[in-house]
This record gives sequence, structure tokens and C-alpha cells, in this order.
Amino acid sequence: MTLSRAHFQLTGRCNLRCAFCGQAKGMLACDPAKELTLAKWLSLADELKACAGAETPKITLWGGEPLLWGDFDALARELFARNIELSVVTNGTLIDRHAGVLSECFAEIFVSVDGYGKIHDQSRGEGVFAQLEQKLPLLKDRTGKLIFMTTVSDVNVKGLPELPTALAYLRPDQMILSQLMYVSGADFEQYQQMARELGQPPYPELSAWVREDDRGYLRDLKTALAAMAGKTYPVPVVFTPHHYPNAAFAGAVCPALDHRVHIRHDGNVSFCTDYFGFELGNVKQMSLRDIFYGETAQKIRDYCKTHRLPVCNHCPWLGQSL
Repeated sequence: MTLSRAHFQLTGRCNLRCAFCGQAKGMLACDPAKELTLAKWLSLADELKACAGAETPKITLWGGEPLLWGDFDALARELFARNIELSVVTNGTLIDRHAGVLSECFAEIFVSVDGYGKIHDQSRGEGVFAQLEQKLPLLKDRTGKLIFMTTVSDVNVKGLPELPTALAYLRPDQMILSQLMYVSGADFEQYQQMARELGQPPYPELSAWVREDDRGYLRDLKTALAAMAGKTYPVPVVFTPHHYPNAAFAGAVCPALDHRVHIRHDGNVSFCTDYFGFELGNVKQMSLRDIFYGETAQKIRDYCKTHRLPVCNHCPWLGQSL
């Protein structure tokens, strides 16, 4: 068990309000006054390097929209100079402000692209796709990979078989199609019960992702995936599904538990990037090492290795490598 990876959630602020986004629906409280400083993030990176030992530390910069954060370029260049492998997840609308540092310092640039033209705009907002068309070419001389992350929602699911070909002219190195994340009402109640068992605070914000009417969505998804089977695309395509309790991944354990932390913009630390209910500690009061190897983290780690959290069944990243 070695801490060698971290997600730095620089801000909860975002310049878009995407229709399916849990953060936009209230899963993450955002107070810019509580955002960590550049100096603190760099200190945390040094702590991560010390914990990683001989391993190459990896940091992914998240938001909200991380390119909104005022010291983004300075942070990225300092982390790159420390020989930390960098990734970023962005909606792409602010690439023009940061094209130089993105091209020079990042091993992976994940850009949210949910469809071609108006389909993308239905999810992300009017005119957003046109901005991507204009700004993505600014990354043509990048040293890292450009990876499109597509949230497969009700809006774009029927068009999946054609999407990789339609977007190939934007020259991504890979496309990841992620099944829409949501939970059932029963999952919500089970999560609250498990939180009580683990001495964690209640997480009413999870209700933002409750969905019961997924039969039509799952039917359309099955049809789309069948149409994609055996097709050859001009760009490599990966699909990441939900893993329900009776699925093949029923015994999978989250890879983050032994190797990664997610540090929110306000300093709270958890294992998960998408569900913010469990709190391991806060870097404003504790060292990263003490949080990761501490009693609270170990209690949750042990529990999650023997009990599948209901939200984890709906994680498209379960079973994926870090």
C-alpha cells in the first residue's frame, strides 16, 4: 500500500452547468474563499512525492473547471519541474488561456466531448462545441495524449455508433465512453446507513444523483453497443460500464483505496473523485501521510474491501487501473 497518486480538485467553480452533472446539482458545496493556495498545493505535491518513494507520483487536476483556477499555469509548471506525471480534466472552453502549459507539461489532457455539434451543446450549453472546434487545434503540438471523455447520457446514447468517426477530425488520441453515473433510491438509503456504521456524516447531497427510470436508457445503450461491436474506428475507443452487484466485476475492489487520494478545493480528503460523502481528514489540519495511513482511512479501506458501497456499483472506473 503506497500513496503515489492524487487528484487535486483545485476549485468547485465551473463556467458551465451541464445537464447531468452531480456537482451542478449540488453534490459539491463551492466556497472560493476556502480554496487552497498555490503554496499549499505545492506542499501537498512534495508530501505525495515523499510518500511515493521510488514510484513516479501522478497528479490529476480537476474541478469544477480547473482552468478557472487563478494559478493553474504556475502550479502545472512547478509540478512538471518536480517530475510529477500530470493529467487534467477540463471542459475545453478555456484551452486558449492555457494552451502552452497544457501542450508542454501534461501527459494526458482529458476533454469532455459528449457529441458532435448540437448534441454536445444539448448537454453542455449553447455554443460550447463551436468553442472546442476553435480551441482544440491549439493543442496540435502537445507532448501528451488528448483524450475525449464522453458521458453517455440520454441525449447522445443513440448516436454512439457514429460518434468516434464524427469526432475524428479533432484528432484525439483516444475516446473513453463512460456510462452515465446515477444511483437508485435504495442505493441512497443504503449509503446513509453505511455512513452511520462508519461514523461518517450524512450525505443528503447524494440525492442529486438518484434515478429510477433507467429502463429506456439501458435499452438504448445496449442497442448502441451492439451496433459498435466489431466496428473499426479511426481513434481507439474504450467503454466503461456500470458494474452492478450481479455483474462480472462484483468482486472488484476500488484501486484508489491503496494508492490514491482525492483532495477537494477546501482541503477535505476522500478516496473518491465523484462521491464526496466520506471524509478522511483535512490537509489544513493534518499531513497527507497521516490522513492516508490514519485510522479513519484504514477503517473505510477495510470496510470497502469486504462490503461493496452501493454507489460503487455504479462507478464506470471500478476495475480500471489508476
